[in-house]
Amino acid sequence: VFKWGLLLGLAGAVIAALFLYQQMDEEIRRRVEERVARCAESYRSLVEYADQAGMNVLVENHGGLSSYPEPVVQLMKLVNHPRFGTLPDFGNFARDVDKYQALEMLMPYAKGVSVKCTDFDENGNHPAWDLDRMIKIVLDHGYRGFMGIEAGSRHGKHKENIKACKKLLEKYQ
Repeated sequence: VFKWGLLLGLAGAVIAALFLYQQMDEEIRRRVEERVARCAESYRSLVEYADQAGMNVLVENHGGLSSYPEPVVQLMKLVNHPRFGTLPDFGNFARDVDKYQALEMLMPYAKGVSVKCTDFDENGNHPAWDLDRMIKIVLDHGYRGFMGIEAGSRHGKHKENIKACKKLLEKYQ
């Protein structure tokens, strides 16, 4: 990871996004705090290295432990570095997690946001979550940085979804 970090820094990158991925089986659930503490040591070393290149290191909620906001917040507090933060992805929270509450928890540490836009209905609404509500949470936390559009489609409407998401985001400029 350090070699890739050096290459990213030399290429002018300012962010490296990583995951806190480990499948959440019963053993992991019992030992979450211990696992996060071990991860914090590694992330602390990585972010100190990245800091020398002027890079931020971000954790995206992308499976396993990172799909739950509590371990990610715990990690943020343990690493406690200005170049360490979150990259909340609207669509990557665990199914049993309240997406809105989870986003509220991750936004104080956000250095980027992934606005996941999958298939919209005929009225321009997102069927899986309220995108306006998600954007409001982001803005209410004072975030004014990059919001990447991550669009997918189960029905082959990738371009349409990107355009619909862009139109939604433009309402908030």
